Amino acid sequence: MAQVGRRSKYDTHILPYLDLVKTMRIDGHTENDIMKRLKVGHTAWHNYRNKHEEFEEALKYSKETLIAKLEQTLFQQAMKGNTTALIFSLKNLHSKKWGEKIDVTGDLELKSFGVLLDKFIDKL
Repeated sequence: MAQVGRRSKYDTHILPYLDLVKTMRIDGHTENDIMKRLKVGHTAWHNYRNKHEEFEEALKYSKETLIAKLEQTLFQQAMKGNTTALIFSLKNLHSKKWGEKIDVTGDLELKSFGVLLDKFIDKL
C-alpha cells in the first residue's frame, strides 16, 4: 500500500483561502499583511506563487482590481476639484506635458566639467 505524504502548507493555508486572499488584496492589504494573516513565510509565499498558477492568477487579478479602484477614486476626486488629485492625474496621464522630469542631452567636455567642479568646490 502506497504511503500518502503530508499535505503541503499551500494545501492547508493558501488554497482554502484564495477568495480571502483576493478580497484582502482588493481591500488594499499588502501581500505581507496577507502572509501574516495566513501564517505563511515570505520564501514559501513566493515559492507558491511560482509553483501554483491559480495562486499567481488570484494575486494578479486582485492587484489589477485594486489599481482600477484606486484609479477610479483618483478620477472621482479630480472631478470634484481636488487639486492634488488633478495634478497627480495629469502628471501620470500626460507626463510629457505635465511631468516634472526634464531630459537634458548634450556633451560636456572633461575640461569644462573640471572647471565646473572646481567652482562648485570653491563655493563649499
